[in-house]
Amino acid sequence: MTEIVDVIQNIKTVLNDNLTDMWEVATGNARVTHVFSNDFRLTGTFPKVQILLESDDPSKKQWGNRTNYLESNMVHANIFYYNKPLFKYVASGSLTYEDGGSNDNPSLNRYMLEQIRETLVTATGNGSLTTLNNLRFGSIISTQLDKGNSIYYGYVPITFIINKRLGT
Repeated sequence: MTEIVDVIQNIKTVLNDNLTDMWEVATGNARVTHVFSNDFRLTGTFPKVQILLESDDPSKKQWGNRTNYLESNMVHANIFYYNKPLFKYVASGSLTYEDGGSNDNPSLNRYMLEQIRETLVTATGNGSLTTLNNLRFGSIISTQLDKGNSIYYGYVPITFIINKRLGT
């Protein structure tokens, strides 16, 4: 049976294994993870990625009998990219981003959200994310500055469907 938390964990693993960690690029050091779900904290090293489950809409897809049926869940989540102000990422001569920015925070956030989207599209195509169906992406939300926490953030909404058999 496929559970939503298992699918979120699978997405987290795919991103952690395949998405470039800009902190590692900038420092040359390694860290255990840069992708979080419910274990996210606004402390520690940045940048960070957070997968935040928004809602799920279950519906009965196929009846077997009163206690045995196939349920379809449409799951809505947001994948955030967080970065601290004044961080500049220069490695091997510098990093350049798709929008022509010069390593500034909004440029980095936009670029990394595009990379998150491409990583998940690739993972669905190569079979790394087999437990979800119909992965869809919303528009990337422009980078904002949370002045209280001194953090730049942006996110890309995702929607996907998981099916599971319930009952005996």
